[in-house]
Amino acid sequence: MSKRHRTSHATNSAAGDAHLASPLGKSGTRRYSRATPQFWSNSSTESQTLYPTVVTLDCASAMKPCAPMLILTRQLLPVFEPYNSFFKGIRITTRLLNAAPVNLNSDQLHNLGLFTLRVCRIIMNKPFISTLDDMLYFFAPMHSCPITAVEMQDMPSVLEWISWEVVTQSATSWGVPIKAETSDTIEQDIQDAVIQDRWAEFTRRFEVVNLRRDLTPHSSVGDDSVSSVINQNYWRLKSISGGI
Repeated sequence: MSKRHRTSHATNSAAGDAHLASPLGKSGTRRYSRATPQFWSNSSTESQTLYPTVVTLDCASAMKPCAPMLILTRQLLPVFEPYNSFFKGIRITTRLLNAAPVNLNSDQLHNLGLFTLRVCRIIMNKPFISTLDDMLYFFAPMHSCPITAVEMQDMPSVLEWISWEVVTQSATSWGVPIKAETSDTIEQDIQDAVIQDRWAEFTRRFEVVNLRRDLTPHSSVGDDSVSSVINQNYWRLKSISGGI
């Protein structure tokens, strides 16, 4: 009995030491400090040279084509192997290809900073803010781009592939009104668009499926209120993120 008692006492003592070393939260769960990747810690915002990485998605034929995206970092990203993701059961292969370093002027860097903030605000639906000096990476939309590593090495600069029109538009406004003169104008303007039903930056957004010409604002709402609102002619706003 004495030996059993000593063993139990040693176990309780070790548990007590672990408790002191790992503070518990209010709910009794163990807390862990947030880990920061060394890559971002070693990045310097004073560098004027940016290292582009082109992100391409090989979508299946069942999905509409996805435009490439550009990530520009303060230091060179490592080489990543392609990886697969699944969207509604459809496999999508993501490829990240490093391109030649670039130097941007102050106006280009400023606009890319605003565009990056716009992307983060749209995706997270929160009012993120940041100064240009604190930004370690930037996003940029692209028209089109070579998708093989060999073609990427032969391309002197990716700046010519950036859609600067979208960058400028995003920097000045978070949304643009839909052209609603006629039903044909609406249908053309909502192609590849993300829409919302009120003039507010942070609200619910919907991807356009099609325009229902057999419905009007006076049509009754069906059981599925979300799809009914989407299908009716309440097209008031097209988010510029639909063109990214």
